[in-house]
Amino acid sequence: MELAELLPAAAACRELWGFGDPATLLAAEAECTAGFAIPRLREFAAGRYCARLALADLGAESAPLLMGAGREPLWPTGFTGSITHTAGYCAAAACRVGAVVSLGIDAERIVAVDRSERQVLFCPAEIDWLESLASPEQAAMACAMFSAKESYFKCTFPLTRRFLEFKEVELRFGARSFAVLNRNLDSRVHVRGAYRFMGGHDIVATAVVATSDPEDVSVAAPF
Repeated sequence: MELAELLPAAAACRELWGFGDPATLLAAEAECTAGFAIPRLREFAAGRYCARLALADLGAESAPLLMGAGREPLWPTGFTGSITHTAGYCAAAACRVGAVVSLGIDAERIVAVDRSERQVLFCPAEIDWLESLASPEQAAMACAMFSAKESYFKCTFPLTRRFLEFKEVELRFGARSFAVLNRNLDSRVHVRGAYRFMGGHDIVATAVVATSDPEDVSVAAPF
């Protein structure tokens, strides 16, 4: 599992290539899907399927994974996690609370991000950096930046209960990792981000992990 390489050793990750089967939903999960269109229902089913497998890998008892007021997954007591899906791919990651404070994952298909979209999604310094890259790299790294912000939002929402605007968060990218320059977190919480291209390089996956220890050795090497 390629996305798992971005996560701490203590995390469990499961992924599904293809589409979810609504028949795999537990009864209480299915009740959350009233009014869902078929594509959204399949995504939801894929996410819950992967999440329950990841939790089982950590020894959690099987239980419905319901949806909170912010449409976030409600993880069992003692666990935290994140779910992502893009066309034809889904993944879920989970970890015991204590091993990490929170985590977020995201995956996106590589598509062109035009100039007007960049103005909405990215800070001026981020746009300058993107436009300094060779043309073939710009689309891939623009999608990586979008995905990284999504991972950061997923990681921090359980801690702050606040929805962020894209330009509230500024990122700096390295070869395999990224740093968050302006954050909305308690200074005692430390975040690390990593990314990789996978699926024949047409998908970018990102992960953000929040820990209470800036030198936490349980976090995988890319961080």
